[in-house]
Amino acid sequence: MTGSVSDDVAWINNFIERPVLGKTLRRLSAGEKLFARGDPVTETFFVRSGNFRVNATGPDGTIAVHVFVGPGSWIALRALDGHKVHAYTVVATETSEVVAFQLTLFHQMTLDYPCLNRLLVSFLAHYLTEQGTAQDDHTFHSSEWRLARALHKRFPADDENITTLTIDMSMAGMAELIGCSHSTAKRFVQMAETRDMLARKKKTKENRTIYLYREPLREYLCNHR
Repeated sequence: MTGSVSDDVAWINNFIERPVLGKTLRRLSAGEKLFARGDPVTETFFVRSGNFRVNATGPDGTIAVHVFVGPGSWIALRALDGHKVHAYTVVATETSEVVAFQLTLFHQMTLDYPCLNRLLVSFLAHYLTEQGTAQDDHTFHSSEWRLARALHKRFPADDENITTLTIDMSMAGMAELIGCSHSTAKRFVQMAETRDMLARKKKTKENRTIYLYREPLREYLCNHR
């Protein structure tokens, strides 16, 4: 297998603009559903830009955040195993774009376009590694460390020149990142501000604007393993 992931990402950005049977570019606004639990499975999706929240339903019927996914991720890959309906709901948390691939044509497309196949295989390998890391994090790392890691992962991995990021997130949203309590998230934000890892535009319940700083977040993660 030849070619790099960065080359493949550049390729898919070009591929998106070309008219190819079985592929469509879909743009979603913040709060818009990509699909809902129980919807029939007809497509799998590659996230081109933005961010999505995957909501899983608990045994009591309540909605809990399962995971957040961003650029370079695939959504609804379980459909490739023959699942007929979606088991969860996916909602855009900001203006986002996905490439939707028809399942009936997707397998042939991965054969016709090796770069597409590499993107899929690379993501699956990364996903399996992340699952193991996430289990280790839950077992061995504090909630504060895991929150810092979740925020640091918001920065694009392929562009080190981006050192500051602005996000829109409430304290409840912060807690949902790792499934911790509101008080833990609040304690982390207060600590992170003193270490210049982040800053709030205004320290009020209504304001949701948070500025993230890459280097202080990275230093904290390295120093507190």
